[in-house]
Amino acid sequence: MDTQSISKPRKKRIKGRRNSPLSGYLGLDELPIGETLTRKLIYLGILRSIIVCAPGSKRGRRLISLESWEAYTSSLAKEQRKSVKTTK
Repeated sequence: MDTQSISKPRKKRIKGRRNSPLSGYLGLDELPIGETLTRKLIYLGILRSIIVCAPGSKRGRRLISLESWEAYTSSLAKEQRKSVKTTK
């Protein structure tokens, strides 16, 4: 009689956060700018964010809309291209 286990092997859990290219949101620590500037841009309405938390919890995780981040960075790129053209 065979004594090997017939149960399925468990999938290994990956520690840390996964970066999914399909994700619509980024965490504060995933942005290339500091938290203070990020919070200021949220306050000004430039970046959109949500807070995800369990019901009844006191703390959550703030996520930034990837779409609003891309719109902000592309507007910065346009402004910088304009300023380069006017200085020439």
